[in-house]
Amino acid sequence: MYRQQRLEAFSSNLCFLVSVNVAIATLLVLSGIYSDIGTDKLVWLMGIYLACMVRLSVHFFVPNNNPYKLDFHFMGVLLAAVAWASFPYLFHGEFGLREKAITIIIFCGMSGGSATLLAADIRSAIAFTSITVFPYSFVLVSADNYDERVIGVMSIGYGVALCLSSLRSCKFIMSSISDRLKVDSLVKSLEHEVESRTEKITLLEQKDSVTGLLNRTSFLAMVKSLQEAHPCEAPECRRAMIYIHISKFQLLCSNYGHGYGDYVLNVIGKRLLNIDERYNTIASKWNGSGFILYFPHGNNVSITRFIENIDHLLSREVQYLSLITTPSFHYGFYELGGEMTLSNAVNNAYLSMLEGKKKNIKIYSFDQGLKDKLQWQEELHAKMTTVINTDDFYMVYQPIVDVTTNNVSGFEALIRWELDGKFVSPDDFIPIAEQHGLIFSIGKLVLRSSLQTLHEINQHLPHISMSINVSVIQFENEHFLDHLRKLLSEFDVRVENIHLEVTETAMIRDLEKLSYVMSEIKKMGVKISIDDFGTGFSSIAVLKSLNVDYIKIDKTYIDDICHDEKDRSIVSALTKMSHAIDVKVIAEGVEEQSQKALLSGYDVDFYQGYLFSKPVQKDDAFTLLGIKPDDASAVVNSGW
Repeated sequence: MYRQQRLEAFSSNLCFLVSVNVAIATLLVLSGIYSDIGTDKLVWLMGIYLACMVRLSVHFFVPNNNPYKLDFHFMGVLLAAVAWASFPYLFHGEFGLREKAITIIIFCGMSGGSATLLAADIRSAIAFTSITVFPYSFVLVSADNYDERVIGVMSIGYGVALCLSSLRSCKFIMSSISDRLKVDSLVKSLEHEVESRTEKITLLEQKDSVTGLLNRTSFLAMVKSLQEAHPCEAPECRRAMIYIHISKFQLLCSNYGHGYGDYVLNVIGKRLLNIDERYNTIASKWNGSGFILYFPHGNNVSITRFIENIDHLLSREVQYLSLITTPSFHYGFYELGGEMTLSNAVNNAYLSMLEGKKKNIKIYSFDQGLKDKLQWQEELHAKMTTVINTDDFYMVYQPIVDVTTNNVSGFEALIRWELDGKFVSPDDFIPIAEQHGLIFSIGKLVLRSSLQTLHEINQHLPHISMSINVSVIQFENEHFLDHLRKLLSEFDVRVENIHLEVTETAMIRDLEKLSYVMSEIKKMGVKISIDDFGTGFSSIAVLKSLNVDYIKIDKTYIDDICHDEKDRSIVSALTKMSHAIDVKVIAEGVEEQSQKALLSGYDVDFYQGYLFSKPVQKDDAFTLLGIKPDDASAVVNSGW
């Protein structure tokens, strides 16, 4: 037990013991203690020297990891003990009482030191004492001289005491070794715990907990450090940021739960780590369904080819229990250059992905066209902040028509922007407003203007409704419900004629929270409709969670309904399903009589589109309803 530790303790005293052996042996022979120094004593002294050299050779030349080194030391101790024990036997006949007493005293003194210093190996301690003290003591005990017998008995007693002392010393050393090992083990355990916790803290600080990839901060720091260490100066040197977006990831989480979504992210994260090892790239988890990849070598062509290669790796099936998903991706990349910051480079890659997604292009590069578009958007943003509460923004209204009677049942309120005499499409400025937080101001303008117009209409035609577009971002705003209640108390309208139309359902982040907001709105008596049903995130999951009153079938299903059997089947199925759960259906983008005829056959409830009327300004909307402008003005002037 504790062999290595006992060897260390034993070896620590060896050089001192050997030195004492050499000194005492030399003193015995050369000091004149014994009257005659003959050749035989010098030969014995050389034997002692030889035994000491053997012991030192074991100490210095046998490796400590040799499992038999302690045994070799034991044999060295035996050799030294026998050499010492031979001294009185060889020269006993020449000794008088004085020399005999000196000899036994020297032996007992040496054994006394060895009993403690050799105690790490109890065999060596007891063997040295037994061999050096007891044999000569028994010789003295058996002598005829009384004084010699007394000396012999005393030395035997002293030898026994030394053996017992060796046992106690050995026990103490073993206990000390055990305690030291326990302390060492505790220290190692604490060090391991500290290292483990440090690694966990580092992991939390530097890596995404779901995927194991670098987080944003660590990614940017690592790429910056890499660029500084290996600057890209050659003309052919190309580096790129690649944004990777999981298509329809929110729909996946909605259908199967966020736990499954996290599992998919984890699998994709592991695949990206393998790509890092294979291609020397750096991957990071950037946002909910997005990753960023730093590609440190290549040009436009090789980057595209690289993305095609990794797409094969990333798009493999993901299986979790009985669920099997084949993820699909959109990629955008931006070649690094100039003085642009890494954050802006990532943003450009992200915008490239969005542009490719809009155009249904899987891999999209940041090009001059996109750069010009971004500059245009920046100009729009700058202008929007200054004119948002001016007449540059105005409302138009498109009729929603009963398919059966062809009578107007309501209007959809649509905001328009005229900038420096030029029309700006809502598809251009609404996303900018959402991105920069201006959608709340625009939303308030739309709500107030729409309710004002509805109030004027309902004074003459109380059955006409108004469908008002409200972005998911607005619904998720904590002040939206209070603002809506304030407007309802301000305007004298029939609340059932207010239809809030949920737009941008692809941006839903918390379906449970949105469902709560919708339930509060329904308690007020306001109706809910879903815009562009069948596209983006407008799915059956949303229909079920939000308890809607109307769905709007997107124009993409209406355009080819007369020629495409699939579109007809989809419209028919959506209508039947909606009616089964007491939801009415509005078809958007109806431009031909033949389309309307088919919709009538499928029992679609309402339609809107250029077949009946394009979006018109308020006065023209009144005219469509048969309300005279003078009558409308009278309502406005009555205090509203």
